[in-house]
Amino acid sequence: MNQHHQAGAGAEGMIERILQDGDQPAFALISRAVGSGQAVDVLQGAATVHNTLSGIASPEPAGSQLIIVPYQQLAERGLAHHPDGAELIALDVLCRTRLTISEASEGPTFKGSVDGDFDLDDATYANIVQAVIRDEISTGQGANFVIARSFQAELPGFDTATAVALFRSLLQQETGAYWTFLVHWKGHYLVGASPEKHITSVGGEVEMNPISGTYSYPDEGITGAGIFAFLNDAKETDELRMVVDEELKMMSQFCPDGATAYGPDIKWMARLAHTEYTLRGRSDWKFKDLLRATMFAPTIIGSPLENATRVVQKYEPVGRGYYSGVLGLVETDAEGKESVDSCILIRAAHINGVGALRLTVGATLVRHSDPMSEVAETAAKASSILHALSGKAVSARLGKAVPPLSPQEFGKARQLLEAKNAQLSTFWTDPVLRQPANSPDGPKVLVIDAEDAFTQMLKQQIQALGASTAVIRYSEDFNPGLYDLVVCGPGPGNPNNDEDPKVRRMTEIIRGLLVGDVPFMAVCLSHQILCRLLTLKVEQKETPNQGLQAEIGHFGARRTVGFYNAFSGIAHPTNPPIHPLGTQVHVSANPETGEIHGLQGDNFTSTQFHPESILSLDGLAILQNSLNYLLDQPEPEPLKG
Repeated sequence: MNQHHQAGAGAEGMIERILQDGDQPAFALISRAVGSGQAVDVLQGAATVHNTLSGIASPEPAGSQLIIVPYQQLAERGLAHHPDGAELIALDVLCRTRLTISEASEGPTFKGSVDGDFDLDDATYANIVQAVIRDEISTGQGANFVIARSFQAELPGFDTATAVALFRSLLQQETGAYWTFLVHWKGHYLVGASPEKHITSVGGEVEMNPISGTYSYPDEGITGAGIFAFLNDAKETDELRMVVDEELKMMSQFCPDGATAYGPDIKWMARLAHTEYTLRGRSDWKFKDLLRATMFAPTIIGSPLENATRVVQKYEPVGRGYYSGVLGLVETDAEGKESVDSCILIRAAHINGVGALRLTVGATLVRHSDPMSEVAETAAKASSILHALSGKAVSARLGKAVPPLSPQEFGKARQLLEAKNAQLSTFWTDPVLRQPANSPDGPKVLVIDAEDAFTQMLKQQIQALGASTAVIRYSEDFNPGLYDLVVCGPGPGNPNNDEDPKVRRMTEIIRGLLVGDVPFMAVCLSHQILCRLLTLKVEQKETPNQGLQAEIGHFGARRTVGFYNAFSGIAHPTNPPIHPLGTQVHVSANPETGEIHGLQGDNFTSTQFHPESILSLDGLAILQNSLNYLLDQPEPEPLKG
């Protein structure tokens, strides 16, 4: 690498003192979209290595702490990963200074060249994309997966001064980043411009920020037509909806009243645009507990999350290091109350003490992904760091917060964004509908989780309908007689695979409920298992329905619902359902394909679709009808959502 630093002048004394310190203390330079606003925080302190989040002591009152969480910290949740030695770091801040953007930008910027390449070449990555769609999404292992590859290069002579110069280049070139940052501790540098919030918590209000869908600006520049095509692209829309569902699952765990989706909006970056939602709820959980529960964002792993980690481990040859981890700042007031801000570690380069650079990027793969388009997306996502490394001049469109669209074009884009919400469940966009109505006198409902946290959203909806609800994992023992209703939840997998321990266990549970006295509901995978127990065939779909919204006929009513399935029970006149007790079973199915949408017996109802999904406009009404039928409740006022 040939490098040249242009002499700078002005108010950079704090940074200069760091560079002149022979001990090379741990430090961070951070520009955040919140908190410091148009400023850069300079943090210095002592960096310590930890095994677990619980091993990190909270900062003292009126103190602050920077936490760097690698991907392999998934071990704390027992989730799949490649161990790679990346360390969990806490930087206890001992000195903090704030600079303006102009002050932080004064001084040398990066001027050099870099030669490197992706560890997985384009053809190899495209083949992986095809394999994931064919062997994972199409076989029911999940709705979407994020598969990464890494740009690698050697940067001889890379040092702290060079890292600061690279940070300045990013600060000047990139726009729309949530955090632009440089973090240094012994033998390591992380430098990047992440567009995506991981989680914030201030005064009990918690936010997450699912971002998905990518528009790479063409060489000729941004046009209204290009933006409109992006906003109308079904694949990009599906990507965003699926990650919103997945992060609503997460927030439903620690927000007693659930979370509300606000948006969508466009996040304008220097070379890319994304679509995004902000999810907001209230929680009294501490940051380390929130962080553990949200390791890590589905936007950079996939969904359902638990099985997505297995798929990522299967197709990515090595560990992710710090990619898709979290960089978080914890601050306490004089009374020790926490406020937290954090970003996802994407669009970031990890450079070690001998100048080995690794820049990891990924693409979200869905049922209709095009392999070469996903190849191009990974290259586009790497471009901000690579442009900063290249030392190229800033183009005319960089440094601007928004693209050069006319007011009329902005207005049309806003209309297209707002129209997307008309296709979503108001239960998740209107917090009034989620006020819990459960009481000690309400029915007691048990929800069984089959490795898909959609069960947490089911819990929120059932509570809103007046029930007291608990969630357990499928492997836990329980006594059905302690509950008024059991809900057998969704999960990834092949319902015909009797070698799968989860399928065997859920089959055992549903078989017992089918001939028992406690009414039950079955959703998605559990519905498919119920179909088999009723002697109905369950077949793999030629094209999976992962993240598909559709209007269907459902027991005499037209309903708009969301599907996440690669298998379906099939209704046929020559193969009617047979209940083990000989009682009648009613079937709701697609009249053309025979695909079963729902079943109803004396003591059960089932749905192939997900009534709890944000895609299910009529989901709450369907759940309400099921509860009324199974629990012999009086018909209440109809609810929307």
